[in-house]
Amino acid sequence: MTRYPYRTQLLWITLLALAWLGGWSPWTSGWNVVAALLTVFAISLAWVCATRAIRAGERASLKVLPAISKTLDAIPAADRRNTPMVIVVGDGTGERIAGGSDNASPLPEAMFGTASATATHHAIWIRYDHPARLAHLADALRRWRNGCGPDAIVCAIDADASPETLQASLQHWHSAIRETNRALGYTVPVCVAMRVAQAGPFASVERSSASIGGDVPLRLDMLPSSIAAHFAHYGLQAAFLDALTRWSRDSVLPILLRPAHGNTQPSVLLHAFSVTLINESPPLTSAFAQFVRTTTGLHQTRQAKMHSPHAQPLPLPLSLPLPQHLLDGIPLQAPPRIGARATGHALALLAAFLCAASAASAIQNRALVDQITRHIRRIDTLPALPPTTRADALRAVQRDRDELERYAVSGVPPRLGMGFYRGAALLPPLHAAIANYQPPEAQMSTIELDSPLLFAPGSATLNPGSARGLIEVLRLIDTHPGKRVVIAGHSDTTGDPVANLALSTTRAEAVRNWLVQSAGIESARFAIQGYGDTRPKASNNTVAGRAENRRVEITLVPDCRVGLDGTSSVNVATISQGPSPCSFE
Repeated sequence: MTRYPYRTQLLWITLLALAWLGGWSPWTSGWNVVAALLTVFAISLAWVCATRAIRAGERASLKVLPAISKTLDAIPAADRRNTPMVIVVGDGTGERIAGGSDNASPLPEAMFGTASATATHHAIWIRYDHPARLAHLADALRRWRNGCGPDAIVCAIDADASPETLQASLQHWHSAIRETNRALGYTVPVCVAMRVAQAGPFASVERSSASIGGDVPLRLDMLPSSIAAHFAHYGLQAAFLDALTRWSRDSVLPILLRPAHGNTQPSVLLHAFSVTLINESPPLTSAFAQFVRTTTGLHQTRQAKMHSPHAQPLPLPLSLPLPQHLLDGIPLQAPPRIGARATGHALALLAAFLCAASAASAIQNRALVDQITRHIRRIDTLPALPPTTRADALRAVQRDRDELERYAVSGVPPRLGMGFYRGAALLPPLHAAIANYQPPEAQMSTIELDSPLLFAPGSATLNPGSARGLIEVLRLIDTHPGKRVVIAGHSDTTGDPVANLALSTTRAEAVRNWLVQSAGIESARFAIQGYGDTRPKASNNTVAGRAENRRVEITLVPDCRVGLDGTSSVNVATISQGPSPCSFE
């Protein structure tokens, strides 16, 4: 495996996200569907972007490898990982130098000539001049080395370039090296190889015709001037090296080593720095020449002074050796562990999934316990609740019981699993709450009819005009088709109590018979009760009170013959024992 499996990781993330939404999410089904669609869309978009990036890298690799394929193919496969691979980057000015050759070359070209790659006993050297495609080259070389990227990058710098050219070049390569590090997944060691022309004030000292310890006979009269010339030369060399060191520290290396945005550490790992002195006349406008004039006060000349006007300038070096000494101490890149890294990331994602699933399970178990506890406490306060609320409370407890019993038989769903389920301990309280449930007392709807409007004194036959009052009774019965009708007759204390009791019962039966005949209501829905003078509403000592006590009451009550389980619980024959049939068994 030479490339990190981004697309495989995307599939793994998708599976984990969908599994969490389907098995552990505390959200509603609608929100889960929306979240699943958004997840699939986002992962698909990331998949497309990753595929395009991989294909773009492959196309870029095909463009950069042909130029160096001949050199690379000649290297045995066994030596590809055992030999350091170094990319040499940089672009010189190629300016014409007075007193020199018109063939002055950029620094990488001076090292490689016309070749793009070369192999030595020390390393495999790759020359590259395009900052924008350096990351593609490094990725292509990693493929060629079976997953091992380049071991180092040598940044060749020409100190004799103009300040603007040098700064722009360093900035371009700094960005290119940072991008290469991101593409490879590790920080590549960087070595700086600088070329500096040594002519100028250091070649302007008059050379003596005699040398100390040379083949020319030593003349005593020239000895003081010869020694002074040598000491001046060495002093200027020291000043030159000091100026070069300070210039590199202040103007060159900070550009390469500047941190990325938001970081404090350098984004480029500097491993080594070297300077190659070349016997050339430097351009007076070079960055280093301007620094020397500003710092030391020494003025460079375009050409060293010669003893003979017919002397020819020294030949300029058109080629430079490869900076092999910079590779000392650079370790070879270890074999890639992309598979182990991808596996570690997959396990980390799995751990995050398990944490999210556990958190969701704990939240939903807590909500289940709170819900059942709240329902049990609610049913414990039934006497203070309205009848409708009592029925709702009982149904809620029954639903909780059915749900927990289903879990006990079929298994606990994943959303309540993960070791947090506590529903089994709640079943006994639920059973106890249902067993202790007391149905509410029947709620009655009553219409009271005055007997004088319905019957003549001492008679149980309905008056011709009584239908108008009974029409309201029919309307009440029609609006409550599920209730039973209790008809109770009452009288005052005038006359014999036994006769009054019989008369009240007969009058209640007369009202029932009219309702059955007029509306076709089943007689089984009616219960007849005669109370006589046993339940007065007002005092029987006054005419008005006795008139108020002579009445027929029609009451609608729940049909308690059908219980909560759908079976009969009341005997119809016993309903006539009182106005509340739900209280008799």
